[in-house]
Amino acid sequence: MSWDDRWRRPEFDPPWKSEILDPAIREAIDDGWFHGRNLLDVGCGDGAVTVQLVSRGSRVTGIDFSPHAIARARKRWSQVEGVDFQVRDAIFPWVPPQAFDAILDRGCVQEFDAEMREAYLRNLHAWTAPGCRLLLLMRCPPVEAQAKTLEIRQLFAGRFAVTDARSTFMGDQAPDKRIPGLVFRLLRAEP
Repeated sequence: MSWDDRWRRPEFDPPWKSEILDPAIREAIDDGWFHGRNLLDVGCGDGAVTVQLVSRGSRVTGIDFSPHAIARARKRWSQVEGVDFQVRDAIFPWVPPQAFDAILDRGCVQEFDAEMREAYLRNLHAWTAPGCRLLLLMRCPPVEAQAKTLEIRQLFAGRFAVTDARSTFMGDQAPDKRIPGLVFRLLRAEP
């Protein structure tokens, strides 16, 4: 079943979806690392995290390739100013009106095969200016953390430098619903 087919179903509620910011996102904002006036939320789904970034004083663009996810986001958050939800696939090029200062990827890159990842990385680089901050969260069982960290470092090498990598959890804050994962802080390299 495709992601769009899943989002089409009113009862679809993925386990990583959260109505509050993941601790790793909250920490990156609170310590001043993840900031900017023009942010991008890649794979925003229904926009629950996206709108919380807006409430931090930024202009946020949320993209998702699922028209049904974006329709949900637009309907649910129509009264929120400073957010723009767009149907866009992160692996296809497009030109944003201005470069993004910071990007949140909360589980997208891990869904891409090697060819899609290369297209995604080209786009991330094209959408940003040097110094852009990328906050990358991904689901990852603890036993795979070391190998996944090495994979991400190699994947982004030359385009974004990993400045921090550590274990975290995603999703609902209830202990029985936490999804183990990793969080990476990356800085865009010079051209």
